[in-house]
Amino acid sequence: MVLVRLSRKLKKKFISYQKEFVVIDNFMGNIQMRVDKNSYMGGSIYWNGFHHINELLFLKGFLKSDMT
Repeated sequence: MVLVRLSRKLKKKFISYQKEFVVIDNFMGNIQMRVDKNSYMGGSIYWNGFHHINELLFLKGFLKSDMT
C-alpha cells in the first residue's frame, strides 16, 4: 500500500492530473458506480476492487453466504 501511495504522489507531481471517470457495474448488473480511476480512492477501487484491505478482510470473515 505504501508503494501505491508513493507512486501516486510521484505521478501527481510529475504528470499533469486529468480526471478519468469510469462506470463500474456489478456482476448482476443492477448497481453502477462512477469512479475517477486516477484519484487515490477511485483508483484503489478500480484497480484492486477495494479501498482498504482491513475492511475487506473483516467483511469476508463476518458475512455468511445467506446474508445480504
